[in-house]
Amino acid sequence: MDNLIKTVIVDDNIDVINSIKDLVTFFNLELDILGTANDVESGKKLVKKYKPKLLFLDIEMPDGNGFNLVDELEYIPAIVFITGHPQYALQAFDYPAFHFLVKPISIYNLRDAIQKYHDFQEQFSKKSSNIENSVQNIPANKIAIPQNDGIKIYDIHSIVRLEGDGNYTNIIFTNGSKLLISRTLSAIENILPPEQFLRIHKSHIVNLHHIKSLPKGGKSLFVEMDDDMMIGVAKERKEIVLETLKNFTLFLKF
Repeated sequence: MDNLIKTVIVDDNIDVINSIKDLVTFFNLELDILGTANDVESGKKLVKKYKPKLLFLDIEMPDGNGFNLVDELEYIPAIVFITGHPQYALQAFDYPAFHFLVKPISIYNLRDAIQKYHDFQEQFSKKSSNIENSVQNIPANKIAIPQNDGIKIYDIHSIVRLEGDGNYTNIIFTNGSKLLISRTLSAIENILPPEQFLRIHKSHIVNLHHIKSLPKGGKSLFVEMDDDMMIGVAKERKEIVLETLKNFTLFLKF
């Protein structure tokens, strides 16, 4: 079982789920299906519980869509979007998805998805190794952002914070300007240097260099940014935020 890919399936069509299960069993595919769900909320709980390596994820569901689910995840597995609506393909690749399947799912495209998962993992390992070996001590100072009139390059230190809004993200800079881009917060989080940027809430990423204070406020934790924005820290992120700040900041004892 250790060599099987730990997998979760989220689809509102039980026939699709059963079809994938049958194909896995009949053709002895290397998927260990840990659980299945039929809606966004149940799917989110499954991913949080099992932390699968692979997520087969429907897009249109009764209580939202697969994009909403990914936006609310702290842990994000490799994703294969499955849908009966191919027009979602371009939007799907704004997310950490490596493959896109259109229903009905056959053994051929399911096997293709599994092979692409292995290719994705291999490429990621090589890329991570190359980056670690070649730029381990070189911090990223710039970020290139595509816009209608071309690609503009910004000083990454000038970003105070980022605020997610569905499939869009607002980037707030030290000069008070804002930039709205058609990328999810999760997609941007994947490229930001983790030693400088921290997700403190499902809708907020902050630049640790621009945290101004931690106001007193009962059991809840807030951070005040250099732009005077007060942001509440998600309850499940509180310990991570405090621990990160301890390692990032010199604290004077009272």
